[in-house]
Amino acid sequence: HQQEQLPERSHRSNTDDNTSTVSSQRNEWSINTSTKNLPATKQEADVQFQEGWDHLMGDHYKIINRKLGQSLIVEAMEKGSKVAEGFCRFRGWGDCELDHDHAFGIFASESSKSSHDSCS
Repeated sequence: HQQEQLPERSHRSNTDDNTSTVSSQRNEWSINTSTKNLPATKQEADVQFQEGWDHLMGDHYKIINRKLGQSLIVEAMEKGSKVAEGFCRFRGWGDCELDHDHAFGIFASESSKSSHDSCS
């Protein structure tokens, strides 16, 4: 009998700062970055936000790299991702001032848009 080889499981580690490793649990909240019916540039920006989020938080089997995550998210905001803009305002990244109220407004607006898209 031939023994089946299973792929090695990747593990999360912190590569660029001394903060603790994100637990293996998925986030309790997630941001819907649905790309259905979006212009290519906004769609690409939202995909880049997700890539940045994955590096920042260690999601989707990415090794945590906070600096890379932050730079990808800021760049996604500059390319037109509203979710990335909300996150940058939430964290005070890029040229955005820290503004939780404005960030929440952006998240609520984007959430409302994505829930309308899923109903049509």
